[in-house]
Amino acid sequence: MLAKNTKPVALMLTLASLFHLGISLENIIDCPHCYFYDKLRQQAALSTEQSTEQSKASLVVKLIPVKNSQYMQVEGTFTSMRSRLLIFSLLSDLDLTEQWFDKLLSIETLVQYNNNQFLMRSVMDSPWPIQNRELITCVTTEFNQKTTLIDIRACSERARASKNLVSITKAYSSWTITTLSSKLNQITYKAWLDPAGNIPAVVFNRQLIASTKRTLSQLQVLLDKTESKNNTY
Repeated sequence: MLAKNTKPVALMLTLASLFHLGISLENIIDCPHCYFYDKLRQQAALSTEQSTEQSKASLVVKLIPVKNSQYMQVEGTFTSMRSRLLIFSLLSDLDLTEQWFDKLLSIETLVQYNNNQFLMRSVMDSPWPIQNRELITCVTTEFNQKTTLIDIRACSERARASKNLVSITKAYSSWTITTLSSKLNQITYKAWLDPAGNIPAVVFNRQLIASTKRTLSQLQVLLDKTESKNNTY
């Protein structure tokens, strides 16, 4: 029911706005609250779908030659309308990492040196008859005005190697989250490693780019499904 003191001009403007949005009087009379909730849900669903499509379209993965190595570096980028804080939080959530990082069997924190430096252990799945790989890494996080950096480098000397796994001793990777605008961020992933065990470079490089595409695509899906509770960029 309209308030008694509603002015005719305001009422006419309100009705005009409703018709502009495609809302009929029949909808309002039948269910004065339901229609607006349905309309908001439809708009939210459309916004999420558009965000997902834009994110997928922005994904680019390429291989880059590395001096004095037959194994190539992979670099992948895509954009997201999720906040920089949310993106970083998702990348840092180890309980979720196995859901989106391709061929990752397990990941754990061995030592936390401070709020920005960690010692990590990861185990990667390898196709039979190749043994699974173990990676001990030193992880450093850095926060700037428009960028957030996660730097990851092999430091196998800091932990005892597992007997049933092949230890990777040469590797580095990074995640960079860059603010492009008030509503858009770019995620850049770079990685290089020597897989050890005389794995043919042609096979490894081909698998590297395919695996990275799966990883970033799965990360995109998870980002689009995650509700942002803090819109700080």
